[in-house]
Amino acid sequence: MKFTQTIAAIALTTLMMVSCKKEATENTENATATTEHTQDQPAQLATASFTVEGMHCEVGCAGHLEKKLAKLDGVQKAEIDFEAKKATIEYDTNVLSPEILVQTVENAADGKTYKVSDVVNTADKAMFFNKDKKKKKAKKEEEKKAAAASEEKKSCSSGEKKACCASKKAETL
Repeated sequence: MKFTQTIAAIALTTLMMVSCKKEATENTENATATTEHTQDQPAQLATASFTVEGMHCEVGCAGHLEKKLAKLDGVQKAEIDFEAKKATIEYDTNVLSPEILVQTVENAADGKTYKVSDVVNTADKAMFFNKDKKKKKAKKEEEKKAAAASEEKKSCSSGEKKACCASKKAETL
């Protein structure tokens, strides 16, 4: 009787072990399929560059920051030029933003050692061009209005009688 119980216990334990392996395999297959769907979006690479103040040595400071940036998910390439105090990072805009890169650098040591300034981001250039175009367009419209107003004043002051001048004189009286 003991022999039958021992065999039954071994068979039950083996059955449980085998069934757990199948579930684990199925779970990893589902996880792989899920990550494949999220990675379908093409990488949109951009380059951010900024000045890093507070670095004292090339190997310790610059090397440490370069490794820390390179470890971030979405960073393709990270370089820090110690002499120029310049960091250049090529990254995927779908995963990271320049703000995260700056926070990573500034929080690398004790949060007070490194300071970032002069952030330039190639992903924003398209937005800058659009803003510049809007500013130029608004400036041209203002210039046209100012030119029209000055023309109106010239014509009114020259003695010509126009309907617009007559109405302005009536308003002032």
